[in-house]
Formats: sequence, structure tokens, C-alpha cells
Amino acid sequence: MSDAVIAITGGTGFVGHHLVKRLVAEGHRLRLLVRSKSVARELSGEPGIETVLGDLDDLHALRVLTGGASTIIHLASKLTAKDREEFDAVNVDGTRNVAAAARAAKVGQFIFISSLAAREAHLSGYAASKNQAERELIELTKYDGSMPWVIMRPPAVYGPGDKATLPLLQALTHKYALLPGRAEARFSLIYVEDLVDAITALIGDEETRGQTIELDDGTEGGYDWPSLAKIAGEVGGQQVRPVFVPRTVLSAAAGALEFGAKMVDKTPPLRAARFRSFITQTGCAGTRSCRRPAPGPRRPGFRKASRRPSTGTALKAGSEAIRKTVGITREWMLPTKACSMRLWRCCNLSTPTISSSSRRRISLRI
Repeated sequence: MSDAVIAITGGTGFVGHHLVKRLVAEGHRLRLLVRSKSVARELSGEPGIETVLGDLDDLHALRVLTGGASTIIHLASKLTAKDREEFDAVNVDGTRNVAAAARAAKVGQFIFISSLAAREAHLSGYAASKNQAERELIELTKYDGSMPWVIMRPPAVYGPGDKATLPLLQALTHKYALLPGRAEARFSLIYVEDLVDAITALIGDEETRGQTIELDDGTEGGYDWPSLAKIAGEVGGQQVRPVFVPRTVLSAAAGALEFGAKMVDKTPPLRAARFRSFITQTGCAGTRSCRRPAPGPRRPGFRKASRRPSTGTALKAGSEAIRKTVGITREWMLPTKACSMRLWRCCNLSTPTISSSSRRRISLRI
């Protein structure tokens, strides 16, 4: 087991638990920031894992988390909130607190998992908060370069155990799929294990220091709803017909839910801003991933692709992962209600197995 400590925030979330399992399997020593005492007790017996009880506003806990760590991976974020201030409290202030603690502890590398939404800050409070968090991190270190950092912007992430994309995957299991936006809207996706591949490849990589990396799975032209519906139909043995909900209907429904949630001081389950990335054509990584890539050699692998813009590579494994994820969704229609979202066991949802020969190339835009 390595002596170096990797500190992680958000390690018990969707992406986090996949990342933690991978890093433990590779023999890394981990230190996780956790908010729940019960989760901390559960993880305390896991080999290679140390826990720190606290939150992103707990400065003492953050000092303990970062002390002596060689790398910190900042995954924790707020995905839904009542208003911009609630987003900022976690995504902006929390990132600033973690970065300041890491800088004071002289952590060797700060890996910030942001979001592709950050480049379109006007779309939503979440996008604006992620954009601001990136600028806060850069501002903190721009004068003395005291803490090497790298920012990764993944698009929508899917895979077993995900709650954010679950409603959309469930929609694709029905004969008539109610979907947001327009048929021609295109967007990038990344399978969770591919995102974990990219994150682990960043650890200790000096050549990506000070870079902002936009990530996708290399599928030529990105994805659209009809193509996903076709894949889902092949999995279920039936034709899935997309039914697109008009923007006016989405806005009206979101407005009503937001108003009701505000009256009872709750976070609305649906916000109009959350679907703007599907209504507009801004959900693709890079400048070419929503269009046909320019001719050029295929450049597989994270480290090579991180040196220069990738042309993208459309491989069968992209649709293979979607097929298997949709298949799992059909079998466990609501896994988050049927079981605990604890780190090591979530309804025994197995990760789709993709052979190494057909793994998707990870395509990066810098």
C-alpha cells in the first residue's frame, strides 16, 4: 500500500464511491471527509480508509483532512438548491475553504472536479456557482503558484447508483418516453467508470497542472435523444418513441414547483434551469464534439489526449455502457428507494463490465 495520502471530499456520493473503490483496489491510502457519523463508523473498518467527520464549512475538519496529504480530490458539490445563495454556500465557499486548507497544508496537487456547465454560467445557479468556484481556486494560487491544481469539467455522468440521471433513464424504459427539450439537441455523456479512469490518471500527473480539461467519452457528434431511445429500445425489445415536452410546459411546471417549494422553504424537485442544457445546444464538451470531428489520427488514452485537442473517437463501447446501464435501470427501477446509498452496498448493483479491448477512449479538450 502506498504511504502517500489522497484526501477526498464527496467520497460517499455517486462518483465518489466508484472512485474510492477504485483507489482502494489500487492500494492507495485515502482520507475521506464525511458528514454522517454512521457512515464514518461503517468506513472505519475498511482497510486503507481514514475518515474525518465534518463538512465543507468546518475549517478544523478541513485542516485535519488536508494535513500531510499529497493530493486532494474535491468532488463534493451541491446539485440542487432553493436559490443561488444555497449553491454558492457549498460550491463556491466550500471550494474556497478546501483550497485554502490544502494550500496551508502544502498539499502537492489539488484536483477539482467541476462541471461542463461551468462554461455556460448564465444557464443556472448551479452553472454560475461552479464557474465562480473555478475562478476562486485560480485566484487563490495565481500569484505564488504555491499549490498545483487541475480542473476537470465532466458532462452528464451516468452509471449504476446514479440518482441525477435516473428519471431520464427510467423514461427510456417505457414505450413512450417523455423527454425534455428538442429532438435535435445534442449533448455529451460520460460513463462513471470512464470518469474514474480520467481522475485516477490525473493523480501525480505534472503535465496537466494549471489546466482546465473538458471531458467526454469521444462519441463522434455527441448524443441526441432519438439515438438514446433507439439503444433503450434494443435493450427492452420494444420500440421506444420519444415524446418531447415543449419548453413552455417545462417552464410552467418548473415555475409551479419552485413557487410551491419556496412557500414551504424546500428545494424544488424540478427547476427550469436544470433542463436548459437539454433545450439549448450547449451540452457538449469542446468545440467540435457536437459536430463531425475534423479528419486526423485517433489519439487514444488520457495522457496523450490531454496534451492537445482530440478529434474524438466513436467506439461501440459507448452505446454498450448505455445499454447495460439502461438494462440495470429496467431491473432495479428505483434503486435509491429500495436500498441504502451506503458506500459499499447499493442493492448489489454491479458495474457494467466492458472488455479492455473495447473501452472507450477518453477525449479531452483543453
